[in-house]
Amino acid sequence: MADIDVDNDTLLPKAVGVVAFVAGSLFMGLLPMALQKRYRETFSGDALSPTGFFGQISAFGGGVLLSTTFLHLLPEVREGVEQLQKANELAADEALPLAELLMCVGFIFLYIVEAVAHRYVSHSHLHTHDNGKVVEFVNKVRADYNMVLTTHL
Repeated sequence: MADIDVDNDTLLPKAVGVVAFVAGSLFMGLLPMALQKRYRETFSGDALSPTGFFGQISAFGGGVLLSTTFLHLLPEVREGVEQLQKANELAADEALPLAELLMCVGFIFLYIVEAVAHRYVSHSHLHTHDNGKVVEFVNKVRADYNMVLTTHL
């Protein structure tokens, strides 16, 4: 086996950082459930529905993660496209923002794959189990989703 050179000066800060990251992630992940239990009567309606408090916070968090991902990846995609264009492996077109187009096409492709998989899984789940609570929950989510679409469009 190869000898691994461990710098003892940086080992403790790294270990503390890992433990702090795990503890912080766990705390922030469990915080919404604790808040919902404590303040259940404060929130009107179902707090976990798309129109409820935690649904709105979840949508905001998803938007932050999505924008961070795009802002982080876009410069790398542009650099890769430029390198391919300089090597004449990809046609250079000044009028077409190719990096942005590739990112959008990739995002839409993954969205379609996820939507098809979700539809297939949800249909097979509902048909294999004749559970009234599952059907009632799905109908409530669909009604909430339709309400969100009609109020925002």
